[in-house]
Amino acid sequence: MDGTGMTEGVADESLIPVDDITIFTRNPSLLTNTPSHKDGVDERTEILLRLYGCELIQEAGILLKMHQTAIVTGQIIFHRFFFRESMVKCDVRSVAKAALFLGSKIEEQPRKTQDILNVFHASAMNHLGKRIEPLATGTTRFVSLREELFNAESAILRELGFIIHAEHAHKFVLYYIRVLFGQIPPQYPELPQRSWNYANDAYRSIICLKYPAYVLACGAIFLASRDLGINLPEDPPWWNLFDAEKEQVIDVATTLLALYKLPKAKYINVHTLKADTNQADKNQTSQANGEEAGNTEMEDSGQILGEAEIESRVSATGQASDVEERVSEAEPEDRSLSKDRELEARSRSREGDTPPGPFANRGERQDVDRFSRGDGREGNRPPDRSRS
Repeated sequence: MDGTGMTEGVADESLIPVDDITIFTRNPSLLTNTPSHKDGVDERTEILLRLYGCELIQEAGILLKMHQTAIVTGQIIFHRFFFRESMVKCDVRSVAKAALFLGSKIEEQPRKTQDILNVFHASAMNHLGKRIEPLATGTTRFVSLREELFNAESAILRELGFIIHAEHAHKFVLYYIRVLFGQIPPQYPELPQRSWNYANDAYRSIICLKYPAYVLACGAIFLASRDLGINLPEDPPWWNLFDAEKEQVIDVATTLLALYKLPKAKYINVHTLKADTNQADKNQTSQANGEEAGNTEMEDSGQILGEAEIESRVSATGQASDVEERVSEAEPEDRSLSKDRELEARSRSREGDTPPGPFANRGERQDVDRFSRGDGREGNRPPDRSRS
């Protein structure tokens, strides 16, 4: 493991796409049984962290004036990597940075290392609500971040076996709209842009790895048409024209709609979260053990008292009525809170004790380091439809 928390190793050949068929079509359970989940990160936290990483890539790509293809490629690489490595071992911010760095090279829109580092640094400070100051080259901080970027890039290439190609839904969207309508409908000029936006959002979820790009394009067009009240032909079904299935289109649409209900993307420290979860489990276990021990003790004492009571009744039955009569005549004891405090004060005055101060035995709260380290595979690749 290097300085960025990246685990060294060789890519598993069983997870490398063969003949454009990915591991997810052969073993769909990998979509939920991720390395992060095995390390104790719950599904919702992983979804939110994936969303956060994709948001960073999108923001940085816009600031660097990259084309959307480079941004989407970076997001696909980001998702793929975290199906090979855990978010507990690899920081999502470092991976997002390296993923966009690789995406810009693949799509022939390379950017300087200094620009990549400064933009991601500014985005991170902006998310934390801190003052944005550019990184000066040659400083220790800059050299450290540059080394972290290169290490993360090497780890991604190693884990993915240098298979980092990506196919985008955007090239299908406009073509499919022209096939369906002959041209862009003049009464719905915003249809292409809405479809394009939905296609962008599809890459913020792992749905982009579950289905090929042309299915994502169908889902984007379906949602955009629904928003604008456009009726798409169902007899014959329009999705069959593009080799998609109805269930796939609906799955893409519902996933995107669920994505919009999530809270705003933000960084989550999985190490702190995992420590809190472990502590809560320990407390719950100890409480359960304490209750069980208490119940056992009560059962035992109840059994002893029961035997003693039976023996007492057998030996002296006539004394019970006398005891009840004496108890009813006795004056009830004052057990109020003020009485308890008074008794406690008298006890201390007799013993010469001084009551502890309000901050006695009170430990100082330790500040959790917010910057501690903690913080895929693409679906079936469709045949090249660009020629059609």
